[in-house]
Amino acid sequence: MRGLTQGTDTQQVSPEELFQVISDATSQQDPRRVESSTKRLKELFQQPGVYDALHEIAATKTLPLTIRIQASIQFKNEALKNWKSRKLQNDQNRANIRTRCITFLDEEDATIADCNKVAVSKIARADFPHAWPSLIDDLMRVIDTNLQQRYVLGADDPRSNLVLQRTLQLLCGVTKEFASMKMLNGIKVMKQIFDHLYQTINTYFVTVFGSIQFPPNPQAFENPRLYTDLVFSHLLFKTLVTLITWIWQRFGRLSDPEKQVLEPWLTQVFGGSVQQLQGLVVQRAIVTKLQSPDPSQLSSQALMTHQILTKHIRRFGKFYLRMTSVDPRRMAALPNCSDAVMFYWGQVVEAANDLPAIRDTPSALYPVRFLVQGLVFFKDLVGQWKAHRRDGSANENVLTADFIENAVKVIVTRLLPFTQEDLEGLEQDPEEWINTEEQETQQWEYELRPCSERVLMQISNQYPEYVTPLLKATFAEVADKPATDIGIPNKEALYCAVGRCCHKLKEEIPFESWVERILIAEVQLPPNEPFVYVLQRRIAWVLGKWMSESCCSPNIPTIWQILLHLLSTRSQGSTIIRLTAAVALREGVDTLDFDCNKFAPFLPQAVTQLMSLIGEANTFDSKRKVDDALNVVIDRAGKQIIPLVPLITSPIPELWTEADDDFLFKSSLLVTMTNVVKAIGTESTTLAHIIVPLVKESMNQGFNLDGDGSNLWKEAMRNTLTMDNPGPSETLAGLMDILVYQLKTNLDLLGTMINIAESYFLLDPARMLQIDAVALLDVFLTLFKGSALVQNKKDSLSALSLLIQLTPASLWVEAMHKSGLFPSLLDAFMMDKEDNAQILCEIEYLFSRIALSSPEALLQLIKNATPLVEAGREGVLENVPVNEAKVYELFLDRWWGTFDFMSEPRHRKLVAMGTAALVSTGHPEILARLRSEFFNLWLDVFGEIKEAQNPVTKNEDGREVPSYLTLYWEKSDAPASYYQDTEGTPEYERRKAVFESDPVRTTQLSAFVGAKLREAEAKIPNFQQLYLEGADPAVLQQIQAELS
Repeated sequence: MRGLTQGTDTQQVSPEELFQVISDATSQQDPRRVESSTKRLKELFQQPGVYDALHEIAATKTLPLTIRIQASIQFKNEALKNWKSRKLQNDQNRANIRTRCITFLDEEDATIADCNKVAVSKIARADFPHAWPSLIDDLMRVIDTNLQQRYVLGADDPRSNLVLQRTLQLLCGVTKEFASMKMLNGIKVMKQIFDHLYQTINTYFVTVFGSIQFPPNPQAFENPRLYTDLVFSHLLFKTLVTLITWIWQRFGRLSDPEKQVLEPWLTQVFGGSVQQLQGLVVQRAIVTKLQSPDPSQLSSQALMTHQILTKHIRRFGKFYLRMTSVDPRRMAALPNCSDAVMFYWGQVVEAANDLPAIRDTPSALYPVRFLVQGLVFFKDLVGQWKAHRRDGSANENVLTADFIENAVKVIVTRLLPFTQEDLEGLEQDPEEWINTEEQETQQWEYELRPCSERVLMQISNQYPEYVTPLLKATFAEVADKPATDIGIPNKEALYCAVGRCCHKLKEEIPFESWVERILIAEVQLPPNEPFVYVLQRRIAWVLGKWMSESCCSPNIPTIWQILLHLLSTRSQGSTIIRLTAAVALREGVDTLDFDCNKFAPFLPQAVTQLMSLIGEANTFDSKRKVDDALNVVIDRAGKQIIPLVPLITSPIPELWTEADDDFLFKSSLLVTMTNVVKAIGTESTTLAHIIVPLVKESMNQGFNLDGDGSNLWKEAMRNTLTMDNPGPSETLAGLMDILVYQLKTNLDLLGTMINIAESYFLLDPARMLQIDAVALLDVFLTLFKGSALVQNKKDSLSALSLLIQLTPASLWVEAMHKSGLFPSLLDAFMMDKEDNAQILCEIEYLFSRIALSSPEALLQLIKNATPLVEAGREGVLENVPVNEAKVYELFLDRWWGTFDFMSEPRHRKLVAMGTAALVSTGHPEILARLRSEFFNLWLDVFGEIKEAQNPVTKNEDGREVPSYLTLYWEKSDAPASYYQDTEGTPEYERRKAVFESDPVRTTQLSAFVGAKLREAEAKIPNFQQLYLEGADPAVLQQIQAELS
């Protein structure tokens, strides 16, 4: 370690200790040493100079390889995150590391070299060109020297080859890093790099690629020099592609002189790449045909050559696909682009005529990924060669009808039918196969058959005039023929095409006749026919596809008969049939045109089969897929599901236990119960013995189960008739402790928890207060003083106002003070500590509700809170206790000031009534505001709202109609926000009853104010002289007019 300590005297980290810790971390004999070293390493990473010392360990080639690898990985993972940290390293440390990075150019270990590549790329992003201006030039100098040695002098030195490979990797990494930068400074640097490299790299690539020659013999890939040349060619081409694609997507922003220079160059490079690709593919095919198709018969050198050669060829495809994704029209206009597309398509056609030669291995004659690239390239550009462009202009290059028809035939007859390998994979693990098959957003980009389906769809969309008649004719010719005569895979492929092109065929083929004559018969084919289940699975799929795409009515009885028959299948391959039928059922039910009444005869069997399949499926992914279908059926069936509820809910506890830690399936089960509750409404009251345990476990387990669990809880509370259901054990009332805990701790679900709390208040207002009022109100204190969102705080205050409205003051007045809630609200209100006016308004609404319930209680709360309130504004010393008079002054100032923020008439009337209730107490501090602020407040509200108390009358039958209040200022019902999406539930009626019985709606304001003024007058001798003299005569006259 002596060499490691040289030049590190100024470092505060101990290199010797760091080395020992890294050494211990690589120990495979003593896990305790590994654990302690890991902990100590985290501590060392906080010491200055640690990354410089760590990098020196990685660079010292005399140390054991395992230690160097560990040091390299730790440097990559930690140092780059803190590269600019002045605490952990100074400029000298960073300079040492940059210099040392270049010493890894002859590194033999691939892991260390890869870590260095990442490190150089990230460091360059931060330091090039200012702190590391020579980086690109240094790399290019090394590349040029070693290329000269190999391709001019003819030397084949292993060390030189290694240095060249590592340097090319670094250059590739650096250019890729800068190409990903989006900020203006990064773009400017990348433009400098491009200008510096593009011609030189292309020249290097052409030189190296030109040396790649392999004779047409089976041993051609045994040559190590060929392998090395391919590696260099691949790395140079990667860098060249990065440069080209970067400038390609910014070509429109270049100046005209730059375009004049670069456009011919891009055209030349692209045209050359097409010829290079064709040469590589053709030469590779010649050699591959001469070799054994079994990879195990090839030497390791031959396999390595196949690997790099196939990788190199795929890089050409990635290059073309990237350019196409940026600008397909400009790509199609490039000379030789059509040649490239036709070459790829030619390869696809050749492979389609030699299906056994298609394999997903680098040594295959037709590697799957290469063919998929060709298909995607063809798909992305096939629309560019229509007779007319989108703008209506004529196209010079047009694909003929014969070409399109032949392309469709190749896809439908050769690429879509299942191969023997497909069928074998399906039989090995049918559930995994079906799950993979239906990942439509990902699968098609990697496998040949799904990709071919997408190509067919694209051709059908772009050339319907050719494709639709062809598919129609093929369908008419083949549909009536028995599947066994034309081959089950062929008929399955045709049905696949019918599903994928359903929008083009919906007006062309007799769909209902096909379903009722052909499909109904084919789903009943005997299971002893080989692979008949593949066809029957496709039938289920195509029915679901047509319904989900609105290409046929989802209310055709024969469709449901077929799907339910397939759901009940029990034979070879029945798993994939039943799973696909379940998905098709969901797709049909989940459509706008679905008529539940027409589906009603099939509902019992559908639910029975879906529940059976959930129990029988082997994987939880499959169970969840079926449960998703069940959830949609429940949601659409509504009340019709009631007779089937026991069938659905009884197995759920056992399924929940079986799921263990599969939280996705558990989440789906919670959705099932939620949908059941929503569908059956009040009937769900008897399900508490299932609902409550599910809610408890989901709220305890987390993992996003609490979100679905809280939704179930919310719907159960909204639909129940009582929280004390006549069940054997569990009740919704038993969840109140969990509610209190969740309200205090779960900020993510706070909105839902507040909704649930309101449901408890509406169902049994006094229950939670009677159990522990202090604990409940302490929850609201926590919410108010915590970091909850403003909307959540507003909703919590609104819920508290609801509770005050529904319960007598005796249940909460003492707890309001003991919990600290009222003093905290009063302090925040008086001192204007809330930046949000909505919160201040909600506090005033709450105080108004307290005043309406018991104005004496409000005054007592203010009195009790006075010693706890600290002043802090307008000249009053901070943190100095204030007297009761000062509290009233601040309180009433804020009461009047907040009133101006209120806009809804019912809220302004509520405050006006709360003000009158305060006046009725006869408190002198309150009455002092009567002739000024309170009169003005009442006049404002009197002027805004018009009300009339209708006298007692008799109806036509002579029965007495009680007096009622007509509100001209408000609609007959509450705003939608008040009902919280509870329409159709018992809670809606509970909310409606509370709304309609609200004193704000049932009491005439003028009569209420007059009564409260008379109460105050009765309590105070000389009331008029004390509190009305000096009032504005006009204001007083208006008040008297309103009250008369």
